[in-house]
Amino acid sequence: TEPIGLVTGAAVIRRDGGRVESAQVNLRIQRFAEVLVAVDKVDARQPFTPEQFERRRTEITAMYEKPVASINEIAGYRATRIIRPGTVLTTACVELPPDVEAGRTVSIVYTDGYCRVTASGTALQAGLAGDYVKVKNNSSGKIIVARVVDGGAVVVEP
Repeated sequence: TEPIGLVTGAAVIRRDGGRVESAQVNLRIQRFAEVLVAVDKVDARQPFTPEQFERRRTEITAMYEKPVASINEIAGYRATRIIRPGTVLTTACVELPPDVEAGRTVSIVYTDGYCRVTASGTALQAGLAGDYVKVKNNSSGKIIVARVVDGGAVVVEP
C-alpha cells in the first residue's frame, strides 16, 4: 500500500564516499484528489443535481469511504443522509432511489396459471425491483411478503 500519514525513515549525508551525519526523519504524507464537494445543503433522500456540488482539489488522507470524483457517477442517485456545505461527497452518501417507498400504495398481484388476482396494498418497506418487501393488504389487513416489480406493483409468488 501507499505510505500515508506519518512515515519515519533514516537519512544519511555522505561526502566523498564517507558518512558525515545520519538522523531519523519524520515525514507527513497526505493524499489529495479532485472530488465533489457540496456547495449547498443536501437533504436526506433528495435527488442530486449538478448545482449542489463543485469539483475541488481536497485532502482525502483520512477518509474511510471512497470519494466521488464526477457528477456523472451519481446521475439518478440521491442522498442517504443530510450533506452539509463543504462536505466531500463519498459513496456512503449515495444511494439509488428505491422503486417502492415505504407508505406508497401498490398493486398486489398473484398469478397462478389462468387465475390472476389483484388487490390494493401499502408497502411497509422500501425496495428496488427484484427485492422482497413487506406489504399490507388494504382489504384484509394481512401483512405479506412480495417481490417488487416496479414502482406500482408487487408480486406474490406461489
